[in-house]
Amino acid sequence: MSIIQSSKKKDQLLFDGFRYRRANKSQVTWRCVRNSCAGRLTVDNKENHMQYNILTDHNHAPNPDELISKQFKTKIEERAEISNEAPRKIIHEALSEIHPDDALAVPNYTIHLNVSVQRLAQKKVELVEPSCRKVEG
Repeated sequence: MSIIQSSKKKDQLLFDGFRYRRANKSQVTWRCVRNSCAGRLTVDNKENHMQYNILTDHNHAPNPDELISKQFKTKIEERAEISNEAPRKIIHEALSEIHPDDALAVPNYTIHLNVSVQRLAQKKVELVEPSCRKVEG
């Protein structure tokens, strides 16, 4: 069970081969990210022990490969936002941390990832406004 952020910076819960989004403002009830699926789950954190309860079942099969891919991409994006390293280095290091059994689930589009990492790096660079000059005359 882990929590990642969607492309819109919303929390998503990865659990048991399924991806969930918050059903409401609380962090207790989660629903499947697929609009046509009624899969719901509640999570309680009691005494440092996570308890979950499946409210309704999914109408589709779990997809653990999708979860591995999402975790991989999220890890790269988070690192790109805080690091000044080259995009290829970030991607290469993330690939080296992948378990060999999970390697097939990782997307094979490094050029696309490279561009997305570059965009994230450009977003964090803030432009400094030139100081106003006093015009004499």
